[in-house]
Amino acid sequence: MVELTRGKGTALHAQLTAILAETIRSGTYPTGASLPSESDLQATYGVARSVVRQALGSLVSMGLIERVKGSGSRVIRSTRYHRLAQSGVGLAAQLLRAGAQPSTSVLTFERHNDRAEGFAEEATGSLLLERLRVVDAQPVAFIVTWLPLPLVASLTAHELIDTSLHEIMRHRYGTTFAGGPRQVRAVAASEKLAGLLDVHQGAPLLLLEGLTRDNGGRVVEKFATWHRADLISLDYVI
Repeated sequence: MVELTRGKGTALHAQLTAILAETIRSGTYPTGASLPSESDLQATYGVARSVVRQALGSLVSMGLIERVKGSGSRVIRSTRYHRLAQSGVGLAAQLLRAGAQPSTSVLTFERHNDRAEGFAEEATGSLLLERLRVVDAQPVAFIVTWLPLPLVASLTAHELIDTSLHEIMRHRYGTTFAGGPRQVRAVAASEKLAGLLDVHQGAPLLLLEGLTRDNGGRVVEKFATWHRADLISLDYVI
């Protein structure tokens, strides 16, 4: 069981929301299954009923559960995918946990001699990636990522097809992902983005941008991801 952290930091109800959302997305509680009762959740995590109710309310807003009077909380099948915006877990991994089978194409793979802003001084340059994420033959997200060199100097474009960048970096380079600052904005699709994501120019997109640090506090990636707002929701638990 994951324990909640008390004191300064993320609120208890937000921590509990994230834990329960992960158990649902991982399949521990499949569609149609009932979550533990409010009293059981109180006892398990040692929190007040108000904390449990706030967390369950957030799960309802995220489209993960429904609350049935007299029957508790039940997992429902979402009509869209949900991404936890502040998580250090990448989009591919979150889609997989939700039961999707994402595929990835690499559109740009370029090494630059300039060090991207925010990278450590020892970085000798940057690797620029542009990728398109597709689920069920529908493009769902366009991702632009900057990685520090020489950290990923041996990485190839072919390796990134239909796989997770984070998984490669974790297993090959021992990179850790501890999260980092994130910003979410609603934007209109440009002509380029409309063509890539198969939407009309001006269609609403959700832009998530920020950077990710490792456990030592070093920036290991900078990214900007444009999501189709009709297919993906960005959840931000506070």
